[in-house]
Amino acid sequence: MTWRSAAKAFCLATAIPAMAGPPAAVSSSASSSPSPDEARLVRLINRERAEARLGLLAWDHALAGLARLHAADMRSMEKVTHHSGADDADFATRLARTEYRASHAAENVALDMDLSRAHAALMKSPGHRANILNPSLTAVGVGIVRARDGAAYIVEDFATPLARISDREAADMVRDAVTREHRAGNGPGKVSVLEEDRALSRELLAAVRSMVEQDSVTPRKGWGFKAGWVFTYTSADPAKLPLDAARKVSGARTYAVAVTFSKSRSYPFGTWWVVVALKR
Repeated sequence: MTWRSAAKAFCLATAIPAMAGPPAAVSSSASSSPSPDEARLVRLINRERAEARLGLLAWDHALAGLARLHAADMRSMEKVTHHSGADDADFATRLARTEYRASHAAENVALDMDLSRAHAALMKSPGHRANILNPSLTAVGVGIVRARDGAAYIVEDFATPLARISDREAADMVRDAVTREHRAGNGPGKVSVLEEDRALSRELLAAVRSMVEQDSVTPRKGWGFKAGWVFTYTSADPAKLPLDAARKVSGARTYAVAVTFSKSRSYPFGTWWVVVALKR
C-alpha cells in the first residue's frame, strides 16, 4: 500500500491568545536525552540550518517533554493536529501552561512511516520550512511515538528560551545598564555618581504589578516627582535599556527600578515587565 505523508505547520510569536489555567511543570518523567529517532530528526533539522548558514538548534528536554506528550496524544486520537484531545488546547496554550519561558515558539506536526520522508515533506511545505529555518529560534525538542503499524506521529517544538533568572537578578541587570549608560553619557572626564532612590524603587513594584494585571505598559498618572522621566516597557533582555531611556540617563541625578517576570494575554510565554524612573 502507498503511504502518504501528512503534516501540519504552526508558527507563532508572543502576540497570541491567552494562556488557560495556571502554569504547571512539564512532565519530568521524559528522558532528558533524545531517542535515536528523535536525534535523527534533530540532525536533519540542523543540517538544513547549517546549509542555510543559520545557527544550530540546541536540544531542549523541556520542549521534548511537551512534544512527546502531544505525539502520544495524537496517536491516541489517530489524528495529526496541533490541538489536544483533552480540551482542544493548541500549541500556544499548551506551552503557556508550563513554566517554560520564551520570546518565540513554533511547532511542526507530521505523520509518516519514514522519518526522512516526513522531514522532506516538511521542508517542501512553506510553513514548516519557515519554522525549521527561522533564524530567531534557538532550541528544539522532538517527540516521536509509533503506532501499531509503525507509523510515526511526529512533533517538533521550537523556541527561543528566555533566561531563568529571579526578579532580583533581572533588576540588578537593569541597574547595571542604567549605571553603564550614565557613565558613558557623562564622558570619561567627569566623575558623576548616580544613586538609586530605594524607597521609590519599592513604590514602583506596585506599578509594575499593575502593568501585569492590566496587560499594558501604559504609564499611570503621577509618579511622586516633578522633574524627570519614567519608562515603562517589556523586555526579553533586562540588560538592555530602551534607546530613549539610555539617552536620558546622563541627565539624571537619581533613579529607581522595578522588575517582575510574568505571563499575560499578550505574553503567554512570559516577559520581563520593567519600570525605570530617572529623576533630575
